[in-house]
Amino acid sequence: MTSSSEPPSAANQMAMMQAADEHLLVQVGAGDSSAFEELYDRYAGRLLALLVRLLKDHRDADDVLQETFWQVWRTATSYDAGRASPVAWLLLIARSRAIDALRRQGRRRVQQLSHEPSTGPDPACDLQTLELGDRVRNALARLTDDQRQAIQLSYYQGLSHQEIAEELSIPLGTAKTRIRLGMLKLRDLLGSLAKEVQA
Repeated sequence: MTSSSEPPSAANQMAMMQAADEHLLVQVGAGDSSAFEELYDRYAGRLLALLVRLLKDHRDADDVLQETFWQVWRTATSYDAGRASPVAWLLLIARSRAIDALRRQGRRRVQQLSHEPSTGPDPACDLQTLELGDRVRNALARLTDDQRQAIQLSYYQGLSHQEIAEELSIPLGTAKTRIRLGMLKLRDLLGSLAKEVQA
């Protein structure tokens, strides 16, 4: 007989974690930048490790990591819990963006990537034709200097909010605010583009 005082089983813990991640994605879809930051902090390291393994280049992996999270930020409302768990959805988007990067670079490792394990259909396939690089750079150029600098330190150089605050000699709250406001503006700038592609 199982005692009610026993700690949750591994399966129950995983289910609770998945439910928490699903809730985060709902919040991200509603434009909650704090939820986005939490999702990023939770999974950026895992996604980066995958991307480094696939791309064999840390700089390329950093760039694709940013593209992955831009897509998550813009398309979180399209997440379907019935098709994949949150972590599987994130990994599939990252893998899709890596394949796109290899195609853009003219490398011949796309076939090799096709043998990587897959957990189901790629929810990002409708956006595979969307070339983010130039559009993201153009959108970044329309931010204030402070917002752009903070976002570049976070997503291009991988600094934490605390490290950004120290690097820029500003309070931690100011660093978070600059990133949050910049992300909201970027979402507006890039949102119209995503609607054009989906039309």
